[in-house]
Amino acid sequence: YTDLNNLFEKIFSSLYKLIQFDSASIELLKGDNAEIVAGKNIPQEIIGKQYQVNIKKWGGLESLREVKIIPDVQKDERFTIFEETKYIRSWMGIPLMVQEELIGFLNLDSRTPNYFNYEYAAIAQTFANQAAIAIENTKLYTETRQRLHELETVSRVSSALRAAKDTNEMFPIL
Repeated sequence: YTDLNNLFEKIFSSLYKLIQFDSASIELLKGDNAEIVAGKNIPQEIIGKQYQVNIKKWGGLESLREVKIIPDVQKDERFTIFEETKYIRSWMGIPLMVQEELIGFLNLDSRTPNYFNYEYAAIAQTFANQAAIAIENTKLYTETRQRLHELETVSRVSSALRAAKDTNEMFPIL
């Protein structure tokens, strides 16, 4: 995939074939913050929402590397409920890992309390491992294409400047 949005959509549709969910989201980490970068059946206004990840409330960094299941988010203070997501009852958060580095989370939501279980967790983690690699590869591909475009531009400008006979010809090129 050369486009993250297409990749995210494929991740959601493929995962839904394995584990039915009411809504899902992908959050990517940026320092101490998580950003909701994609979602399926979630309100559009929370895409792009950022919040600080409180590692302590989840049991520390190592604990964040494990699938989390909350049987009923209405009864668990760890879960951040946004106005737009009050419908969520059961939740499963799956870490997205690339080469032992936590890059984000794949979250699955259900309107039904106690919906997710550890059988789902095993399936979801296997799936998320592959999804994380695909996300990282797509990001690297996009960055490489951007750098190549920048280098081509610099090369064209440099070539045009070398061909200029004097500074009067250089200024329009720049």
